[in-house]
Amino acid sequence: MNLKRVGRHSAIAFATQLILVVSATAAYAAVDGSGTIGAHQLRVDLQVRMPGGGLTDARDAGAPSPFRIDAVAAKDHTGPLLGECPVPGVPGPDLTGWWWHVKTIDNATGVVISTVHICLPMPSASSPEPLIPAPPTIGEIWAAAGLPGPSLGLSPLGEGVTGLDTWIWGASPNTIQIAATIDGYTITGSAHVARYTFDTGDGTTYDSVGSGNADNPALLHMYERTGTYPLSIAAVWTATVAISGPGFAARPTPIGEALETGTYDYPVVQVRSVITA
Repeated sequence: MNLKRVGRHSAIAFATQLILVVSATAAYAAVDGSGTIGAHQLRVDLQVRMPGGGLTDARDAGAPSPFRIDAVAAKDHTGPLLGECPVPGVPGPDLTGWWWHVKTIDNATGVVISTVHICLPMPSASSPEPLIPAPPTIGEIWAAAGLPGPSLGLSPLGEGVTGLDTWIWGASPNTIQIAATIDGYTITGSAHVARYTFDTGDGTTYDSVGSGNADNPALLHMYERTGTYPLSIAAVWTATVAISGPGFAARPTPIGEALETGTYDYPVVQVRSVITA
């Protein structure tokens, strides 16, 4: 009889403790609330790639470019100075420049899209080559596009709780208009997010077409252990743009994809209620 009483009492105590643990966890989540981690609070990384290529840091000077320049100084064997010319915008009667034949070539097709003759300043001892603006790389184009920066929506916001689902979503615009100028090249068009990837930092990733929102998150994830996890959101941007440059009118130009990633160190704690006698 005493054993039954002790067993029943233990079962009641365990059930009560379990209820209190769940209640405490729910109360903690309600107090902690939900909200958005803005781009200024995240570690943001921007990578780019063309179809068939690998990811490259947008700041890498070796990132591919839609175009390349082939420039050749004008030559006239009948007179060594017949290539001289007045540089536009430079006052005075002096011939201060030299004619250059400049071809712009589409890197994707190898087609010459423009051939122009440009009067460029005479090379100097410190700058032996003419100052011909190089076409921007796709990294420079995407960096100038004005991507809004990733934002991460979380509930609970400040800390996750083991055994409780963390609601996760994106909170940035997914379409933008592009209007940028880089060294004489003008880029116009629009870009949109094709897909999202969420990495919870504990070995789990989720792919999502949409970013979700506070009422309908992109994912629910339960952390099993306490710790600080590098939680990240990655948006894959694609664009439709037209680029114009010295000697050629605006033309549709592929600029590949941009992968914009924002990472946040998300602490996860454990909340327990213990019954004491």
